[in-house]
Amino acid sequence: MMKIYEYAISLLNPATNAMVANLSKRAFDIDVSIDALTFRIRALADEPAVYLDNPPAMHAIVRRSDGKRFVFRVNTPALETNNILLFECFNLIACLDDDEACVQWSTMDDANWLPVGKERVSNRAEELHEFGSECPSIYPKKDERFSIGFIGSKALQVPSGATRKQRVMQCDFEFRAPTNWTGVIQRSDAAFGFLARILTITGSGAGAGTIVNGALCEAFSDTDIISMDLWYDAALALYTGETGDVYFRIKNWRVAASSANMVNTVTTTAAITAGANRTVTLAAMANVYVGQRLVFESTTTATGAVNSESVVVKSKTATTFIADFTKNHAIGSTVKGIVITDKEIIEDALANLRTLNPNCGLSAAKMLIVNSGEDQEERTWINESYRKLLDDLAVDTDYVYGVDREGRLYYRPRGTYARAWASSRTNITMKRPLDKLYNSIRAAYQSAKGVLVQTAYSTNSVSTLLYGITRRKTVKVDTTNASLAGAARTYALNDSKNRNAQIDVVPQRLTDMSGGVYPLDEIEPGDTITITDLPASFSETNLRKFIVAEQSIDASAGTGTITPQEPIPTVEHYLANLTDIGPAQDTRRIR
Repeated sequence: MMKIYEYAISLLNPATNAMVANLSKRAFDIDVSIDALTFRIRALADEPAVYLDNPPAMHAIVRRSDGKRFVFRVNTPALETNNILLFECFNLIACLDDDEACVQWSTMDDANWLPVGKERVSNRAEELHEFGSECPSIYPKKDERFSIGFIGSKALQVPSGATRKQRVMQCDFEFRAPTNWTGVIQRSDAAFGFLARILTITGSGAGAGTIVNGALCEAFSDTDIISMDLWYDAALALYTGETGDVYFRIKNWRVAASSANMVNTVTTTAAITAGANRTVTLAAMANVYVGQRLVFESTTTATGAVNSESVVVKSKTATTFIADFTKNHAIGSTVKGIVITDKEIIEDALANLRTLNPNCGLSAAKMLIVNSGEDQEERTWINESYRKLLDDLAVDTDYVYGVDREGRLYYRPRGTYARAWASSRTNITMKRPLDKLYNSIRAAYQSAKGVLVQTAYSTNSVSTLLYGITRRKTVKVDTTNASLAGAARTYALNDSKNRNAQIDVVPQRLTDMSGGVYPLDEIEPGDTITITDLPASFSETNLRKFIVAEQSIDASAGTGTITPQEPIPTVEHYLANLTDIGPAQDTRRIR
């Protein structure tokens, strides 16, 4: 029999920190893993009512004989026949389902900008303007009358009930209008009560006016609504120009709920002259990455627009980056850019959960929440659990998350802190399911006009010959780009063309790589196990050495089982990191 530790179990009321019961000598059928705990007791005469008659939330405290302590949430106490009480308990990761996330951390989606009519603000005149669909933009209509009482407006508003508000905006802007026209970007409260202007531009010249273009990246206090507004700042007059001649529009925009990690520095060493592939040295390179759009000399006025522009980082070193410029910039020019990290999102979630339930058992410690380095460009959750929030973040970065035995929330690269083990005298059950084999794959996507398009099937001839069967599957890809859809098809085919072996493993002897013998309890998800005594028929490398996905200990029987981690499908990771803004663009972020 495999050696395991002994376990002592007690129940605790976390609200009062008072012990409810010490069940160490009464618990049996104990099954414990990192994720869950189940056990039974023979109930005393009045005990069922204690645990079943609207009991308070309880924690099951497990103390292992090596001194380690585990905390679980009691989820389901159940009364079975013969007065047996069954307790099903979960890891404290269950706390992530206690609250809902309603937050827009960062958005770049043009569809979030909506026209504002007089039903919301009395002097807004939606009917007198056209609003472009290619980017947030406003155009006065020909042969309509305009004044300060007839403003064209589009607005971006935080979701109703959101726990965070807008705190920073970045964009390129372009304005064209003659004298007496004004364009602004401004901040308002939820009722459109004015707070402050972010940008003000006034028209100049005759006819359609003079074009003004520039860029801004500005932080501010909590804001419900950001609007872009255009009006004629004089007495009511007829606009006789063509619709589209006078306009106000923004591009490459982004609004976020935090400025804590934004790039906010200055250039050093040398001035920058307009041209391609210019090398830039910054006072600080923190949070600068390839593909990032940065604003040079952010402005809030038409005068400052002469020097302001945004550029895209083409490559970088530890101290410099290269980009293309259309304007000159002196030494000491400001450089700004929005960055939202998964770490700050998760830390905010942890704080919210602990505020809602201070005695939930989650530690306030943040040291195990690791920044992936991925900028979270489009991140909105509306009434979804915090577990879903972490699921979304983890799948994009190939990170794992959970709550350790100290109640600390962790989010880190897969395999962090993993240990290596060797197992011999191992009982193995091997199977090769057919239902997961697909050796002919096509991709379904949409054309630029929203029409369903499906690629041809790509079939792996080696697989069909080996297994004597062709199995087809269609992968849905959220893109309008044929090349991206084709790449997704290739990833999916590589994932599913083989009839992969699956195994259940029951080790009988566990050692570290130096030969020291350990109880099976020491194995944790993420650890690596090498099976040293497989027969020759087990030829696959991943059967001899694999990563542990789950570990379960039957403390009563003194046995344990481990479940190997299946390879993460590459197509899932590809699709999770794929965003598409046009038929000829691949906007996946590469660090």
